[in-house]
Amino acid sequence: MHEQTEDRLIATVPKNTRQQIRLRLTTFNGRDLVDVRTYYRDGEEWLPGKGLAFGRELACQVFDALRQVLDELPEELRGEPAEKPKRRRRTKAEMAADRAAE
Repeated sequence: MHEQTEDRLIATVPKNTRQQIRLRLTTFNGRDLVDVRTYYRDGEEWLPGKGLAFGRELACQVFDALRQVLDELPEELRGEPAEKPKRRRRTKAEMAADRAAE
């Protein structure tokens, strides 16, 4: 049986009118993960689509690789910088849980 114990949304980036990319920190089967997944709109509901998850320890390596890809894009493909993704405010319960875990 799979056990998911923590799930915290960090950012949501609009992809188009029917899709968005969500970045989450989660714990699954005792492993801390970074989850990057597309969500698609089905009527009023957002449903998970394709994505990838990797251990948090790889997050810096993945981020550095993405930065390298962006640095190597030809100037004409770079376009304007996107807006900074909107961060969801943490609830008081989430903050209290973090303090209790320390």
